[in-house]
Amino acid sequence: MPGGGPTKKMNVDAHEDWGVHTRMFDNVDGVAVETTQDVEPILEANKEAINSGLSGYTPSGALKKVAVIPLVVYQMWRDMYGIDALDPNHRPAVRRLLNSSDWQHLRTAPGRL
Repeated sequence: MPGGGPTKKMNVDAHEDWGVHTRMFDNVDGVAVETTQDVEPILEANKEAINSGLSGYTPSGALKKVAVIPLVVYQMWRDMYGIDALDPNHRPAVRRLLNSSDWQHLRTAPGRL
């Protein structure tokens, strides 16, 4: 509605890939997108992994899993910080975030990266 009017909420796209829900909102300024995810199961699994005593290594010891980053956190890092966790050029920034106490709940293995 040009020139004003109430904000209208439209559930244009709702899907549950990995528990991610995306909705679009139509308002006087355009369209906003809201993405939500229940991250509690991921954080609980991370807590179990870090407390398991296995230090994140695979049984062969060839690989070490150090973190699980929920998709909404990945998106938030891209939007807020300009950090793409999948871009090899951003590894130092991802390390800083994962070593931070603010993001420790994403870690699956102890120690610093």
